[in-house]
Amino acid sequence: ATKAETGHDENITIDQVIASVGPETATDLERLARTVYEFGRAMAEPRGIIVADTKFEFGWRNGVLLLIDEVLTPDSSRFWPADVYEPGHGQPSFDKQPLRDWLDQERRAGRWNGDAPPPTLPDDVIMTTSLRYRDAFLRLTGQPLDLARLRRASFAVVAPLVARFCLDRAGTRCGVVYPHPGECVGACAAGPLVSHNDPMRQRRPRPRAVVALPNGFTLANLFFGIFAIVAASRGEFDAAARYVVFGAIADTLDGRIARATKSGSRFGEELDSLVDAISFGTAPGLIMYFAVFQNSRWEWIFCFFFTACAVMRLARFNVEQAGGKHTHFTGLPSPAAGMTLATYYWFSQTPLYTETMIADLPWHQMLRWVMLGLGMLMISNVQYAKVPTVGFRTLKGILGLLLVVGTLVGVIFLPQQFFFPALMAYVLYGIGRTVLLGLLDRLPNGRDDQLPPVDVDELDEDISRRRRRRRKTPRSIPSASERPEDPSA
Repeated sequence: ATKAETGHDENITIDQVIASVGPETATDLERLARTVYEFGRAMAEPRGIIVADTKFEFGWRNGVLLLIDEVLTPDSSRFWPADVYEPGHGQPSFDKQPLRDWLDQERRAGRWNGDAPPPTLPDDVIMTTSLRYRDAFLRLTGQPLDLARLRRASFAVVAPLVARFCLDRAGTRCGVVYPHPGECVGACAAGPLVSHNDPMRQRRPRPRAVVALPNGFTLANLFFGIFAIVAASRGEFDAAARYVVFGAIADTLDGRIARATKSGSRFGEELDSLVDAISFGTAPGLIMYFAVFQNSRWEWIFCFFFTACAVMRLARFNVEQAGGKHTHFTGLPSPAAGMTLATYYWFSQTPLYTETMIADLPWHQMLRWVMLGLGMLMISNVQYAKVPTVGFRTLKGILGLLLVVGTLVGVIFLPQQFFFPALMAYVLYGIGRTVLLGLLDRLPNGRDDQLPPVDVDELDEDISRRRRRRRKTPRSIPSASERPEDPSA
């Protein structure tokens, strides 16, 4: 097809293409279109999607033939679900067909004349259309749609994809991927047919100070972890516990700063996991060894078990949950487990421990089981809540705010009495919550073949914003003379 002056694109034959652009360019266009289509088809087919048809748009810029506009999206293509495909009739499609059907119904009923502004969309049409796109994204990527993360990653996905189709005019693949935008190290004699040299595609590099800031907090976490080990070896268990807590604060800040400055990277994720293994695996284990198990011959095995579980917990997090938006942790987070062990000595020096029946409990034997239990919980499927959402509009937000404020009060004014009991309560809360949800059969099963979870609150907020904007802009109603006549009249 070719672009028309007005209206939709006009379909043309192969002979018309050759007559318009010449046989050499026509051959290049066909080869490029087939190459890109085969790439998309090979990706979609094992994921249960049939790419029934698609379109690509090409144009010239400075003598270079460019692949432009959207590529292999549900809107520029016709995606059919392979599991319900039946020849001989129309197929369900992963696009905005529910929206088209509803607008067509409005036109036939005379409630819209087909011109701007369009009528207000019902909630069910918005929801149905959104689910189509979310389902397609889930099938292709194996992950629920996270719009914020998708915007951040869009450049990182598009640029390497376009670079893979650097072909020379002889029709052979260049065989290399650009190391940087605008730099091809292949042996293209006449220049690439498809290029991403366009400076508009290049992302402005961030200042080095911004990129290094979150990693600086990660290294501060490492510093406190090593310092905790050194302090414990000297018998300074009170200081060792304090350093583990400081490390947890640095660990919390590095991720938040990376997200706020949009300077997160794969390097930062891997560095954070390696540091957490020391600060919340090795350091708490050695604190317990020097404080409790040093006089025993074989009880260091419990320290090894705890550290090994922390390392496995971090490795699993990188594989399953890193980089995404989640409402809970799968398995006890390693910082919570590490601080639980590290702050036990703090708690054992307070009147709440020494002047009550708590001190009469057999803690030397109990701590073995505590370490085993914390280690098993880290590698389990028990679900633990993240930091609650705070606010004043909903009961959930108010309760989250009260919980955060109460935690801050305890941390600031009663740290030694607060940390260990609060962390043990968090550990037991996760177990109780998971058991309760399991009995009610409400635990998510994590299967990838189901629709992604829909954030109803987010959709409601989007719908409310659209309605407020439309109230500000009055919509003109077509007059009776403009409405189509009823054929049955």
